[in-house]
Amino acid sequence: MSFKLEQIRRDLIANEKPSSFWDLVDSYLEKLDLKLIEAKSQGVLIAEQDPLKFVASFIAAMDRKVPIILGNHRWGDSEWASFNREFSPVVTFGLREVAKENRAVFKEKDQGSILIPTGGTSTDGLRFAIHRWESLEAQSIMVQRFLKTESINSICCLPLFHVSGLMQVIRAIVSQGQILFCHLNDLEKASEAVAIKDFCVSLVPTQLSRLFARDAIFPKMDQFKAIFLGGGPTDDLLLAKARGHGLPIVLSYGMTETAGMVCAQSQDTFLSGNFLSGNPLPGVEVKLCEKAGFEILQVYSKSLFYGYWGGQAFERSEGFFTNDYGSFLKDGAVIIEGRVDNWIISGGEKINPKEIEDDLLASGYVESILVLGKDSKEWGQAMVAIVVPKEGFNQQVLIDCMNQHLKQTLANHKLPKAYLFVEELPILENGKRDNARIMKLLDSVNV
Repeated sequence: MSFKLEQIRRDLIANEKPSSFWDLVDSYLEKLDLKLIEAKSQGVLIAEQDPLKFVASFIAAMDRKVPIILGNHRWGDSEWASFNREFSPVVTFGLREVAKENRAVFKEKDQGSILIPTGGTSTDGLRFAIHRWESLEAQSIMVQRFLKTESINSICCLPLFHVSGLMQVIRAIVSQGQILFCHLNDLEKASEAVAIKDFCVSLVPTQLSRLFARDAIFPKMDQFKAIFLGGGPTDDLLLAKARGHGLPIVLSYGMTETAGMVCAQSQDTFLSGNFLSGNPLPGVEVKLCEKAGFEILQVYSKSLFYGYWGGQAFERSEGFFTNDYGSFLKDGAVIIEGRVDNWIISGGEKINPKEIEDDLLASGYVESILVLGKDSKEWGQAMVAIVVPKEGFNQQVLIDCMNQHLKQTLANHKLPKAYLFVEELPILENGKRDNARIMKLLDSVNV
């Protein structure tokens, strides 16, 4: 079904005066109409920090069927320079005005495209996955069928330029639900403003970890309809804490290219003590394809993207090869075992960093950890562990303890060549790695 403005419920934004929100939409429609012809060939940039303005401008641009480019208002100069090499939007909604070159970028076939930034940066700069309303709507319907509900209401504390935040808005629109925006620190207050049992919330592991670290798991948090948890691997210790609090966690697996989750585990299964990525959602097929010794996940779904902007042609019917490898249980549940592109080749040995991370998390010496490879003349890649330590340890004593623990459980070549101690892992608000910060950290160590 195509996008229709009149089918969106008037009180889409929970606890917000409908007339104020729709007046905002009307003002954006007027702004677009002044440049509508140019917008069809140059596109529209949405980089709003305010979620209400973001949604209002998104709805307006969708109604006018112009190409939409989602942007992060926090991008730095190099990222905006990369953006300007690719695009010259005639209308900008947000904090930043971009270079105006009046370049025609989009063609007739691109009308109605929604470009969502994904995967940090490619070799040449920013990378965007191309979606359309049909792919986003398809994913929303899958989640409806999974939850066995009509309306999907959400409290959103994730960025809207990222698929994890955007899809909460899309699901509310498609299912005639509502959405309420808040900062993670205000989640308890926001939950008190709605009927919490009718609302879902989506978190990434970093956010859940921060809630526990701040002792911010509130008494009614177990009353959410569902707490979707995805966006990256989650250690079992954190999941065990969540289970101990009776949180209705729905572990999920997905990515920008699939418009969000395509696999999900029921909260009952989670609360029984099984921590898996779940089964494919209704309408999704996941296959395993052997490549270079890995069983790579290949996803078939109506929610698949239409290719990368500026990339090679992508045939959706042939499925999408992820960078993840895994296996299946007998009941069809998917086990994500790791990412192919995360493996480290050090001294000629192929090492899975997750093995080291899991071992050190189980040791009790660290709160959280990220193991990476740094280019090295001697080793090819040298393993570096970025660690948030438990309190009460001298750093050198801690390094000795961690190495001693690893020597008892793993081969010597799997010991990190260096440790970096930080107060917080270099993880972005959407749960992905902060590559810029990681580079600075790795540059600070000699290996």
